Amino acid sequence: MKYFFITVFILSNTYSNKLEQSYCFTPFETYLRLHSKSEDLVKQYIKSRIKLNKKIILDIGGEGKIKGALNLNPQPLTSTANNSEDFFSNWLPGMGNSIPFQDNLVDTIYVQHAPISKKTMEEMKRVLKPGGNISLTHPKDYTDNYLNDLKEVFDNSTIKRIDDIHYSIIEIIPR
Repeated sequence: MKYFFITVFILSNTYSNKLEQSYCFTPFETYLRLHSKSEDLVKQYIKSRIKLNKKIILDIGGEGKIKGALNLNPQPLTSTANNSEDFFSNWLPGMGNSIPFQDNLVDTIYVQHAPISKKTMEEMKRVLKPGGNISLTHPKDYTDNYLNDLKEVFDNSTIKRIDDIHYSIIEIIPR
């Protein structure tokens, strides 16, 4: 089993020097520590984006490929990770069927090759700002399976589908 070693420096009240302690964590323990800190980091990210008048981008199932996006994913490792140290940036623990945001917060939502359900579609609609947009990329046969639910949830929206040989890209602009 692989372990992570984390060194912590502690300032002692009794001594003016630093005491050094090393802790050994399994990957699961490291995951739990990252998970507990991610909520605060997400709040800071959102506040800074709003303050700087920058768009809030959400990548559902994301693995750090879209610059500046929060990556909503149940795990902090890429699916192609060769080892347990391949964490991606801006990780937000969770899944698309329960997006941990207030209504009308997100400017752009991406879903690329991640499972999508009707509940996920309803959550995307709930958190998307008026005038925001959604981009979905999936294999064509998978897209065919969820297209009717998508049209039902986004009933008065502009839905554009672009197909290539293997994949479909769907752009949604809600009204």
